[in-house]
Parts: sequence; C-alpha cells; structure tokens
Amino acid sequence: MASHDHDAGRTPPRAEEPIHGTLIGQVVGRGRGGTVQVDFEGNRHGPLEARLPLVVDEATLLRAIEARQEAVLCFERGSPSRPVVLGLLQPRSETPLLDALLEAPGDARQDGEVAIVANGQRVPIKALLDGATEELELRCGRSSLVLRRNGQILLRGEHVLVDAGQVLRLRGGKTQIN
Repeated sequence: MASHDHDAGRTPPRAEEPIHGTLIGQVVGRGRGGTVQVDFEGNRHGPLEARLPLVVDEATLLRAIEARQEAVLCFERGSPSRPVVLGLLQPRSETPLLDALLEAPGDARQDGEVAIVANGQRVPIKALLDGATEELELRCGRSSLVLRRNGQILLRGEHVLVDAGQVLRLRGGKTQIN
C-alpha cells in the first residue's frame, strides 16, 4: 500500500497564513516572564503569550485582564503564534457626554480657584455660592439637583441612572418606594 493511500482519509496540515500589519485583540490573562495572554478573531490556538514592549503597571494590567481590554497586536515575522502587544486601547465609555462634563479643561483652575465650566464658560464656584446659604440648585433642561441646608437632597430627572462599579449602598432610617 502506498503511503498516500494510508493518508487518504486525513486532511493534510496546512501552514497558517502569515499576519502582516496589525489586529485588534483582547488581553485575557497573565503570561510568564513579562508577557500577557491575548486572543484575537481567527485565532485557533486559544490564548497566546504576547510580548509587551511597553511598561504597564500592575493595576493597569489587572484591569486590562479583568475587562478583556482591547489591544493593538502585531506579529513577529508574521507568525500568528507570536503576537506582540503594541498598546492598549482606551475602553469606550458608555457615558461620553458625562465624561466630557466631568473632565476639567486646562483653564478650569486658575490661581488655585475652583470653577465650573458650563457651556464653555468658566464660572468660579465662589461667585455661584455667594448668597447660597439655604439652597443650591443645579439645573439642566428637565433635570435638577437641589441641595438644602437642612441636609435634604432632591434629584429629579426623566431618566435617572445609578451606576456603581463596585458596591452601591443605600442606607436610611426609612425607605419609601413610590
């Protein structure tokens, strides 16, 4: 019997196509000796160890693994089994407008003065609080936040979302729903 007849029922192994350029993958685990484990679409081998040419602190690495953070990958000599992490992509925010409002522009603080930037205009907090001894209200459209001197806080809006990354603790002497 010829050797090719013996292998007739099996598909011959095929060489993997080289990967030229970059791919987006995910950081999925910790590797050995300064490497991380990554995975990417089309990978048939499971998580692969990838070299990190950049310095990543421990906390950032743990968050990236936990969140399966996206990473830009290239491949040594085009080999799909030899990934290199070029960088970590910043996670996409579910609340980009809120993030933009919370980021303090470079001119938000001048001479140590704390200010709020509303509609692009810088307003010093002191100017807002002068005379606000009983109640302070922050309003935007159909939503508002009212702080009263007696400790009462009113939060009103068409849609109110409370999003806690860790623990959300509600505590009160009495809780009323509806």
